[in-house]
Amino acid sequence: MNKIEKGKARVEKLNSIIANILEQDDEGLSNLQDSGLIKLNGEFDRGHLANAVGMDTETATFRQNKALKQAIKIAETKLRERGIATEEDDNPSAKTTVAVGEENERSFLSWLSNIGTEESPAPVNHFGRLYKKALWSQYSEQPLLEVKRTPAWFNSRDKVRVALEELDVKVVQGSVVILKMDADSISDDMENSMTSALVRKLRVENKELRDKLEAEIEARKEAELRAEQNAMMASQAPTGKMARN
Repeated sequence: MNKIEKGKARVEKLNSIIANILEQDDEGLSNLQDSGLIKLNGEFDRGHLANAVGMDTETATFRQNKALKQAIKIAETKLRERGIATEEDDNPSAKTTVAVGEENERSFLSWLSNIGTEESPAPVNHFGRLYKKALWSQYSEQPLLEVKRTPAWFNSRDKVRVALEELDVKVVQGSVVILKMDADSISDDMENSMTSALVRKLRVENKELRDKLEAEIEARKEAELRAEQNAMMASQAPTGKMARN
């Protein structure tokens, strides 16, 4: 089973686990809370959930794989709707955003250090540069078509950004083993271009519609003003009848 197949298998296993959980009655959900799988605030304990999914799943896997992340979010919403959350999670040992970011960085850099070898060639786009979107697809173990963009921390975390730049240089210099993905990257660029064109078109149409609406509102105001003025002039005009002696 390759990484992409493993990613799909994890999604199927998680969906099966979630379906089973959501079928439980209140007592069953309470027992799952006692077991630690569901926390008191209605969220899944990621460690317990990773163990249940198996296949080398880690807590970080749920953050990296979009399909897994969405499935968990939807399930947790449904659990809260059933009133399972009894209190807020104030566990002082829970990881902070900073800690999660640092963990993501360490894990990714460790994995990246092996990219460019015979076992893990560096994905290259049709420009002969490092194909970062495919790189993220490999690391997060999800199909390339499901990856819309690379994570923001590819650029925001200095060590990650520098490591990617250094690998890109090695790709250009031909000092690492590469995997050409011309067809995928060309398709990617075409999709991005079509999306950008559609966004531009929608913006233009939205502006035209807004301008038209504003013009109609202004015309209506002017018509109402003229109507008021005409009514006022009519009320003040002489009737033409002569007064009787």
